[in-house]
Amino acid sequence: MTDRARRRKAMASEWVSIDVDGKPVDAYLALPDAPGPHPGVVVAMHVFGMDRFVREKCDGLAQAGYAAIMPYLFHRSDVTNERLTGYAFEDPVRREVAMPLKDSLRDDELLKDMLAGLAYLRSLPDVAGPFGVTGFCIGGRIAYML
Repeated sequence: MTDRARRRKAMASEWVSIDVDGKPVDAYLALPDAPGPHPGVVVAMHVFGMDRFVREKCDGLAQAGYAAIMPYLFHRSDVTNERLTGYAFEDPVRREVAMPLKDSLRDDELLKDMLAGLAYLRSLPDVAGPFGVTGFCIGGRIAYML
């Protein structure tokens, strides 16, 4: 196995639940497959949810040695991540579902969600900081707010 292939596999990911105002919220967690301590990154998803594209970005961060967590930012709606990410890329319904969700977001709630992700990372024994934030699409603005 080449060094590059080894690095590509040197991470683990899972779906976790984080606490936002006493309620469970789905999040995607990607961790380096090596002993810590590791720095951490909170990732703000894009408008189409926690799809393969942004999960792979989290995985890439973990492969680079960072613990990465991405909360589902539309959890206050009745649209699950599974539904949102279930549309084909070219399906116009995907946009029809996502845009009203984007418009319903409130900055104060987004900050709570992202800070809950940070709290989860801080609770992990192999994650000690420093901490950063990044985002894609609408997540770029959310990252800037932090």
